[in-house]
Amino acid sequence: MEVFDARQMRIATLAIALRIRAQAAADLGDAEPAKQDAERALALCQALQAGRRYSLQTGLSWLLVGQLRRAAGDAAGARAAATAAVEHLTPMFGHDAPDLLTARALAAG
Repeated sequence: MEVFDARQMRIATLAIALRIRAQAAADLGDAEPAKQDAERALALCQALQAGRRYSLQTGLSWLLVGQLRRAAGDAAGARAAATAAVEHLTPMFGHDAPDLLTARALAAG
């Protein structure tokens, strides 16, 4: 991440790396760093979306944010994030993709 930050690179690769690091932190029980990276990835993806209505990377970031909120006990926040994920992922994936199914289940509560 330091290379991206030092060069002020705001690209999709950074968002993907942040999501991977967030997931790794969550898997290790480091909730706060996971939350920070996931939210940073989401903000970056939204900025990179550049007016497009839907974005795969934004949808995947919303999904991770939702999963982290659920793990933190924020059921309403998890559902809201998952609903946003479904909105982005449906046009990108179709109807049966695993990440989309996960987002739908999380949105349903």
